Amino acid sequence: MYPRELARNRTITDSNQLFETDIKYGFIVGEERFFFIQSFIDVYDRSIIAFHIGLSCEAKDERIPPKTPNMNVHIESFHRLPQDECLSRYEFQTYGEAYQAVTEYVRYYNERRIHSSIQTFLHMRFTKKTKKSLSR
Repeated sequence: MYPRELARNRTITDSNQLFETDIKYGFIVGEERFFFIQSFIDVYDRSIIAFHIGLSCEAKDERIPPKTPNMNVHIESFHRLPQDECLSRYEFQTYGEAYQAVTEYVRYYNERRIHSSIQTFLHMRFTKKTKKSLSR
């Protein structure tokens, strides 16, 4: 019902067809160290299907090709939200505080936040609506 045209001429028509991942970092003031968040987004329904929070990050640096900003636009857009709506609002004193805040934010994002990119639906309502339309 809502096909999406993406970089490299990919069209996706349902959830679980294309994912993006990226790493975001935050700072723990009380411990004077960084923590890292790796998130995986379902490009079709914009849900965060998995995430990992940790104190170290060992990842190979893989870059998207030059002049292709839409190659990972969905996860970059998502990572801007917890930065603006969560990470920049707190001065975490412990890793536990940061872990709890990020976990609660991802839950909020997936379950209660309205998303203009999926016609102002909540993820659960959007998924139910598209599945219902596809079964007709």
